[in-house]
Amino acid sequence: MALETTAKRCETMRGEKLRGTRPVAAIPRFCKRTKLPLETFAEQMGRQAEERASRLDARERELDGRAERLRDREARLAAWEHRIRTRRMSGAPPQAVTKVGRNEGCPCGSGLKYKHCHGLAGR
Repeated sequence: MALETTAKRCETMRGEKLRGTRPVAAIPRFCKRTKLPLETFAEQMGRQAEERASRLDARERELDGRAERLRDREARLAAWEHRIRTRRMSGAPPQAVTKVGRNEGCPCGSGLKYKHCHGLAGR
């Protein structure tokens, strides 16, 4: 917007006589930074602004999609946690584990004493 204002002001200054303060040839016709004619420079800045706006729109759409996927995942996670809680509550309470003595039969059902079967794994 400021570039358009500057370009319009320069056009106005070129078309009028400048009350004798500066000659008409001294009016800037080129951008000091890019050395392009002001009209070309204004068009280039306009194109860059449009490109930035389109990239920003694309990024906003991408972020909206990510937010939607995140909401879906949160909903699935909440449902999964609910299923786990209900299974825990509906199941039988855990039974106390009795300690097996060395000379008792092994709980695996092998017929050996615990100390000769799974008791060796603890050593």
